[in-house]
Amino acid sequence: MNWIEEQGKTKEEAIDRALRRLGRALREVRVEVLDENKRLLKLLGARGTRIRVYYHVETPELAAAKQIVEKLLKLLHVRADVVGRMEEETIYLDVESDSPGLLIGKQGRTLEALQYIATRVLESTRHERLRLCLDIGNYQERHAQQLAGLARKLADEVRATGKRVTAPPMNPADRRLFHMALRDDADVTTASEGEGLLRTIVVSARAER
Repeated sequence: MNWIEEQGKTKEEAIDRALRRLGRALREVRVEVLDENKRLLKLLGARGTRIRVYYHVETPELAAAKQIVEKLLKLLHVRADVVGRMEEETIYLDVESDSPGLLIGKQGRTLEALQYIATRVLESTRHERLRLCLDIGNYQERHAQQLAGLARKLADEVRATGKRVTAPPMNPADRRLFHMALRDDADVTTASEGEGLLRTIVVSARAER
């Protein structure tokens, strides 16, 4: 991750200067305050704030993914801004729109479909396997927290009764989040069972296995 430093009379002014230098939006960067209300040389002894702004360089893969999602949204006649970053082998895209509910859909199914289509198109054009994580209105984070809460609830039930508990059917991405939520739990273990749309997760006491 790259970074630049900037300063201003206030934190807001310093951030605004940095964003104008980078040509980016606030949600595309991470801001660290280095000095606040300190005397800064460039401000001729006046008090101000010095910050460091971290940003990701746009890779060819990231640029291609953004272009694909933007085209999909245009086909849906939805106005939206797409920003993103690439970390290791995963491309993260965040969509900001006036119609988040339309793009997310019931239980996130429209978002899931958009992510699937974008991933397939991206892989066909780049001729390589890439992992794309598409988020709209911070839905993915909220959904992940809900899944983690469900996982902890079922784990508590297993601890209380000693009996296996089966979670509702989930897609592969949700099952992965569910497994991760309990992977460090010393009392229970998780295993996927079933096929296709009915594939789910069973939570069991570790002594049972």
